[in-house]
Amino acid sequence: MQTLECEIKNLFSSFKKDFKGPIRVSETFTIFVKYSLNPRPDFYTAELKSYELLKLAIPDFIPEIYYSDSCGIALEYIQPVDTKITEHTILADVLAKLHSFKLESFGAEHTGYIGDLPMSNAHKDTYVEFFKENRVEPYLKQAFDASLISPKLAKMIDTAILKFESIQQPNLKPCLVHGDLWNGNIIFSNRPYLIDPAAHGACRELDLAMLSLFGFPNLNEIFSRYQSLYPLENGYQQRILINQIFYLLVHVVLFGSSYVSTLESTVKSILKTD
Repeated sequence: MQTLECEIKNLFSSFKKDFKGPIRVSETFTIFVKYSLNPRPDFYTAELKSYELLKLAIPDFIPEIYYSDSCGIALEYIQPVDTKITEHTILADVLAKLHSFKLESFGAEHTGYIGDLPMSNAHKDTYVEFFKENRVEPYLKQAFDASLISPKLAKMIDTAILKFESIQQPNLKPCLVHGDLWNGNIIFSNRPYLIDPAAHGACRELDLAMLSLFGFPNLNEIFSRYQSLYPLENGYQQRILINQIFYLLVHVVLFGSSYVSTLESTVKSILKTD
């Protein structure tokens, strides 16, 4: 392992530009590297800490970490393979195991990232408070200040968040979540692997919101299996929609106005359901 670390350090020092992809170290050994010449402060520290959190709950379903420093991270390379419905539903077992891992508070000790946007993990007493102050308000402000969303839509979002408290599960305790659970961060090989985490303590419906936001293969079967293992409380459909506001705001900030119509239609669906 010491030799491998030295080899990766030398590899990192040879990069002249950002790099992301597999690198063959030997005829039989390939690693996956993410490297940035000028990364955001603590970006790779946050990723490493997120993997370390996931390792507490689902060590068999994350890639091995070979090396990490302030400019990059080197991981086990997971070769994707075609999967069947039955193999997709194994993801439900992994998520149920992940979400069954309880934490002491909402948030984390490290500042996170969503995409390349800083994401506060400051601890809060309740999930509604955590979601409102750490997940919605920072990106709502960025989107509004950039004139990407209208005052009317911003007010609608505020109203939807006010509604969140009235439908939240009583005595909700924080669990470990992946934090950015979209299609591209799940690799099916001999088993499902979760990659690029933004792990922290939250409500499990946050992961389910991202998983279902843009469509996922065999999602109905995955949800059915998840429900049989770890049933969701009544009203989860509405709460998942509200959780999606966070991810849609992030997409608006990162990618622009093309996501505004989806955000607006989601918020309207929330507000018209009493």
